[in-house]
Amino acid sequence: MTNATHQVLTEYLQRESISIPLAEMWPQPHIQRVSALCLLERENRFLLLQRIKAPFKGLWTAPGGKVQAGEHPEQAVIRELREETGLQLLRPRLRLIASETGPQPYYNWLCFMFHCTEVVGNLHAGDEGILRWVAQADIAAMDRPEIDVLLFAKVLNTEQRWLATVRFGEQGAVEALRMTVMT
Repeated sequence: MTNATHQVLTEYLQRESISIPLAEMWPQPHIQRVSALCLLERENRFLLLQRIKAPFKGLWTAPGGKVQAGEHPEQAVIRELREETGLQLLRPRLRLIASETGPQPYYNWLCFMFHCTEVVGNLHAGDEGILRWVAQADIAAMDRPEIDVLLFAKVLNTEQRWLATVRFGEQGAVEALRMTVMT
């Protein structure tokens, strides 16, 4: 990532009143790509995407994608959801940042995770996979990445924002997970 991306992320964290230094969250910027995902909730149902690409091909996860140069995470999640779903997010709330590292390139991310309950537009299929609204009670039965299972409740926590430090193994299994409340 460029120095400009570093600057945009630093300014975004300051705007969000997060005091944890970016260098602590993003220890390997030369290999950790930056992404943004959103758990979009409407009437106790969540919009999930069954991925057609690695990582986690075939599993259900929150839609989102890579942060582009010069873009901060909130801008990226709004753009990605519009591109992938046709929906326009209104006031997504940052709930969790996951600093992920692993031996495979697919498992090295700085992932900003949002929760949003306000959206306009009509859902349409994108080219990332199948989209489905799923009742919260039915999510546990779906095939999801292990890390999503571990972090889902934290993203929905309305009282605190979290920093997750994740270490993946060779096949994408979570080898280590540390959770810290962001202040």
